Amino acid sequence: MRDKELKRLSRSELLEILLDQAQEIEQLKKETEEQNKQIENREIQIQESGTIAEASLRLTNIFEEAQKAADLYLENAKRFSEEKTMAADAYEQEHKAKADEIMNKTMEDSRKIIYDAKEEADKTLETAKEEAAKSLADSKARAAQILENTKAKCEEMETKAKTDSQAYWDEVRQKIQNVIDEHEDLKELITRISEK
Repeated sequence: MRDKELKRLSRSELLEILLDQAQEIEQLKKETEEQNKQIENREIQIQESGTIAEASLRLTNIFEEAQKAADLYLENAKRFSEEKTMAADAYEQEHKAKADEIMNKTMEDSRKIIYDAKEEADKTLETAKEEAAKSLADSKARAAQILENTKAKCEEMETKAKTDSQAYWDEVRQKIQNVIDEHEDLKELITRISEK
């Protein structure tokens, strides 16, 4: 930035610029330190190996070991996946067998409940039929008894009515006869009427 541009900025803006630059410097310091450490590590490896060829050979061995480790990891992952798949299949089959067993037991229980309910219904129906037949027989017997009693009462009433009626007419005839006897003239008149 030019001096003129800097002069136009406020103090807060200048502070922000300074803070940004300080952060950037700090970041560059960290990166430099990191690179220096990496260089030191490489120098140590080269010194330990003695030559660049030995270092290359070591790196090659490292890559081979890394490849072996990667292959082993993939093989283990594949085996683990197969084991999990087999376990999942076994789990599924086991639970399917349990579900089938529960379903079969439920069906058997349902059939037994239906059979028991049918037997109970048949017994109840048979009992109801017996009770209905008994009730009907009792009703018929009561009706026959009532009819017999009613018939006897009617006959008794009829006999009494006939007796009362006969007694009443006998009494009336007697009264009429007494009246006729008392009035001989009336008798002659009645005789004449009957002859006509």
